[in-house]
Amino acid sequence: MSFPGAGRAGQEGASAGTVWDRQADGYHRFFSQFTIPAARPLLDAARVTAGSTVLDAGAGPGYAARAARARGARVVAADLSAAMLACARHADRLLPLMRADAGTLPVAGGAFTAVVAGFCLPHMADPAASTAELARALAPDDQARARHTGLLAEAIANVTGTPPPAPAVPGSRLRELLHAAGLSHTGCSTLSWVHPVPSTRALWDGLLASPVAAAATVRRATPATQDRIRERFLALAAKLTDSQGTVRLPVSAIIAAAQRPPASRPQRSHGYRPRATSARRPSPARHERSREGAVVIDGGDRTCTALLLELRAHITQLGPGTVIHLISHDPAAPLDLAAWCHLTGHTYLGPVPAPADAPAYALRTSAACRPTQPHSPWRLTDNTQ
Repeated sequence: MSFPGAGRAGQEGASAGTVWDRQADGYHRFFSQFTIPAARPLLDAARVTAGSTVLDAGAGPGYAARAARARGARVVAADLSAAMLACARHADRLLPLMRADAGTLPVAGGAFTAVVAGFCLPHMADPAASTAELARALAPDDQARARHTGLLAEAIANVTGTPPPAPAVPGSRLRELLHAAGLSHTGCSTLSWVHPVPSTRALWDGLLASPVAAAATVRRATPATQDRIRERFLALAAKLTDSQGTVRLPVSAIIAAAQRPPASRPQRSHGYRPRATSARRPSPARHERSREGAVVIDGGDRTCTALLLELRAHITQLGPGTVIHLISHDPAAPLDLAAWCHLTGHTYLGPVPAPADAPAYALRTSAACRPTQPHSPWRLTDNTQ
């Protein structure tokens, strides 16, 4: 997600990359929960399938890139932040990574059949120049996609009297931006969903630890102003809270799509060759019951696909409505689990206590779950993913 596109000089870009390095952990632990559900629709809009060559620009921890690889695409994940790329590398050691600024991509023109940029436009110093550079990397007749994304901004405005800043690229201007980059067949659609957050305080702490612009405004404020903004924020968030204390937060994003006309075909490059991976069968471990009656599964140090294959193997032996406590030391596990449950129809319940203070996460199995392909837990068997 850290992809400011500061221009070709690179000085501003390097500074922005450092800022994202400092905020990478907060983004990875909390804010990615709001961006993961948009990965699948983004790839669908870009028509990413097996054999596609994909550039995930501003990839952050690599969720869209990993989902594209699960479809059989050849992917490069690019980000300006070394810390973000380290998160992506931890989750998938075979994912090809590239540290780069959106304004100066080190790729040949027309090298990719799909270019996606998730939630990057609000963070680009020069959206027009960066979009043009992303378009340059796109092969003719193929697809470019961008997701454009406040409760926190409203609280700041209420306290300071300063209206929230206008978005870098309003949704109404997305088509204009894509046309200016030389793209055609533009279209926009809105993706909306409701994301559960355990409490209003968890939402506040998570947002403050993330790199969103409003959080930076709060951190720069005086302690007294911070307290007033927090009180107002908690009051606004309380209106979205259910009887169990869970915040039901409405989230929306605009997916903008376009193609590169054949007349603009650049010379194509064949230098990008990511390594192939081999699928391994999971080896399900013995599971136990907790005192609350939940099935406890120890996923160990498995990450992403291996962890989900392990979990899925257990689920096939359990009935619908079973509550599972999955122990996992992968820091991306709560994000992957939330996205996978959203895909398959199971219910993600959030973090839970586990023996020896190990990280654990709960989900409830569904009778109406959607099956996934044998070696790819991110692809539905009906080929809708």
